[in-house]
Amino acid sequence: MATVASPPDAGRVKKPKLEETLVKLEGKKLRAGTVPWRYVGQSEIEVFLIEGLNTPGFWTFPAGSLDPGEEVSRCASRETFEECGARGNLGCFLGVFEEKNRTYLFAMEVTSVDDAGNDIWHDPHSSYEGSGDRRRGWFSPESAWSRLKKDGPAMLETFLAVPVHQRRNLRRPREIRSKVQLCILGVGESVNLVRKHCSQKMDVEILPASVALTASSCSEAQKFAIVAATLWEAHAVVCVGGKEILYALAMASSSNCATLFVATEPLNHPWMLEGDSRVVSTHLLSAGLQEEEKADTCSLIDDFLEKVKAEAKTL
Repeated sequence: MATVASPPDAGRVKKPKLEETLVKLEGKKLRAGTVPWRYVGQSEIEVFLIEGLNTPGFWTFPAGSLDPGEEVSRCASRETFEECGARGNLGCFLGVFEEKNRTYLFAMEVTSVDDAGNDIWHDPHSSYEGSGDRRRGWFSPESAWSRLKKDGPAMLETFLAVPVHQRRNLRRPREIRSKVQLCILGVGESVNLVRKHCSQKMDVEILPASVALTASSCSEAQKFAIVAATLWEAHAVVCVGGKEILYALAMASSSNCATLFVATEPLNHPWMLEGDSRVVSTHLLSAGLQEEEKADTCSLIDDFLEKVKAEAKTL
């Protein structure tokens, strides 16, 4: 890549944003981005980097904030084009990286770059004051390493560790972990029972989006973005509730997560889930749970988690 001067407005301050336009979880803003890559020759690869607008001389992978109601993989593709003009095929999910924010990262094999001959890209949606012009360029992994800031080296290392034949797969294979990453979604008193029971298990990690459906300060669009993002990192999901969480159940069942639905009330249209193995036959009450009901629910969850762990070992 040719050496060019940084845009004159590099290092500008951020534009103010309203809280209702942000998606946050436990105080951290949710973001999504990619490691854009391409083949050079038959086997060598390069990665596409952008220079930070507020950190001249330091480079990163393209990423940006989720919009309320936005699915995280769509955000990753959108932000990649907005920040560096690259288009391509979204590949495997690389995980969640946490510095100041929570960034959901994907591999992207680049198929085209707008205005490819120009090392300066104009981002009209930049969150910083100024023109939004920034440097961009292709680098070998070795030369990219020293330029990357914050969690950039960890992102690059994770990408390079993915076997070549798996980089194009949207869902990464579930590696065997010492803990099952569990997302608990729901409303009502029964959620507390499920969360308390699962938290006592040493081999289960409850993901923070478990509070999403009960966070009154979040809009429905913000809750959707939180839940949809978290499902990418979860091994399994337990949905607790009635008709008000059917949308969460639908999202979970369309992901690669094992899903259990614990019904807290009879549904108005039981045929919607008739024959679905995720729905338990015993309806729990939202308050005044009997000891027998509690024991039955805990037993169902235990059997479910054992099945999840057994399946993980066969991957």
